[in-house]
Amino acid sequence: MKKLFTWIILALSLHSFAGGEYQAVGARHAGMGNASACLTDVFAVNYNQAGLGFLTNISIGASTELRYTTIGLTNSAIALAIPLKKAGTFAYAANFYGDKNYNEIRTGIAYGKAFGKKFAVGLRFDYMRVGIMSLGSKNAFSFDLGLQYKILDNLTAGAHLSNPSRFKVDGEKYKERFATMMQFGLAYTAYKKVTIAAEFEKDLDYKPNFKFGVEYHPVSVLYLRAGFNSQPLQVTFGAGITTKSGFTIDLASAYQAQLGFSPHLSLQYTLHKKSEVK
Repeated sequence: MKKLFTWIILALSLHSFAGGEYQAVGARHAGMGNASACLTDVFAVNYNQAGLGFLTNISIGASTELRYTTIGLTNSAIALAIPLKKAGTFAYAANFYGDKNYNEIRTGIAYGKAFGKKFAVGLRFDYMRVGIMSLGSKNAFSFDLGLQYKILDNLTAGAHLSNPSRFKVDGEKYKERFATMMQFGLAYTAYKKVTIAAEFEKDLDYKPNFKFGVEYHPVSVLYLRAGFNSQPLQVTFGAGITTKSGFTIDLASAYQAQLGFSPHLSLQYTLHKKSEVK
């Protein structure tokens, strides 16, 4: 029965890539139900590039997910963000999903710029490719737009739009379009201990998805997380440990009743300035 569900997911993947599905990246985001429109870390390059504008230190991250504990559905990514003071933050990201039989590649460059302490915008340009052993490959280019606004010191609104021009896959054989996806979210932090994030996501070709996540920061080195998605219905949970030297390790998993667990691991390193290291 599990194999049957796996083949169903593979079949859906073939359809959904034509819709330009974006894969989950970063265990922090995954643990919070991927309610990420308002978060600011190196993996903002994948979710909302405006979040890059609020970064102050060079960061690098790597993540991997074993979707439904199936090797053929492995999702791996790397990300690099380089803030250049008033010039904004430049970033690079690469994602690989699948195996030799079926795979998706998404790689791109991004830029985020903060205007003061409250408002930031972001932009990303992508090359996207899907390969199917028996059918060959297809590819296209796309771009994303995002913004974040700090309504209060502890309340942030974020919005993100991917592929607003609805780019088509190249060639006459494939007439599908990559998805146009819209996200709008809010994030609220209470007492510097609890962050609550909620997000509405809409793919033009699919039902709306509501995402919700909570992050609890009980002590300086530990983070605990939980969340859920409505479409498809699944719960998420995770934890993270950070060190004064700038290393962070995050673990998470999503659980879907019919297909099981999707464990997720990510590592980050943030190059702190000497004056920040105590």
